[in-house]
Amino acid sequence: MRWAFQKQWSWDSNNHVASPSDMTWVGELALGLQSSVYGEKILYRWGQSSYRARDSSALLREAGALVIAKAADRYALDKQTWFLQGARDHEPLAVPTRVVFGTGLPTTAGFVFDREHAPNPNCTNPQCGGFYSQNGLELITTSGDQGDSHWMNRAPRVWLRNRECEIKEFAKISHMKIFDNRKVMNFFTQTVQEITTGNDTCSP
Repeated sequence: MRWAFQKQWSWDSNNHVASPSDMTWVGELALGLQSSVYGEKILYRWGQSSYRARDSSALLREAGALVIAKAADRYALDKQTWFLQGARDHEPLAVPTRVVFGTGLPTTAGFVFDREHAPNPNCTNPQCGGFYSQNGLELITTSGDQGDSHWMNRAPRVWLRNRECEIKEFAKISHMKIFDNRKVMNFFTQTVQEITTGNDTCSP
């Protein structure tokens, strides 16, 4: 996906503009994860066209990312049995689970790209739609708990047995910083010890 490589993003961890993750969430597009989290919210704008999570395959095909579009069709979460058991049948996961998130943070919900060429319905390669390399990429932003932490915290509830206990929120700690936070790591350690000893305090 060419738009995974904006000037604001780099594989080089020594680069001062490097992001700790792919800022355009190509992996999530391929997995269909955003459908369960973001619902009908607009995540991408490309020229005059807007794309929601359910439009991810169309976006991938239109941009010429046919291999990723094919993966989305085959491996999307909403095609997986375990995913449907929770999302559709409300059957919790059979394994002990903990979900940890940071909350109360401004978040980026999506991205806006310029479009130099009209859509090409016959596009069959990644160069059909032109390259995404503009400076000053416009972001679709949210603030506080209306951001992705709010949506992501609630999406896993359908797979949990004891939702109030199994979901742990840490205010003002970003999702990438939870592994650097002593309080969060202590929670993880306690959880592992409980589960491995069979003394799970979150068991209903």
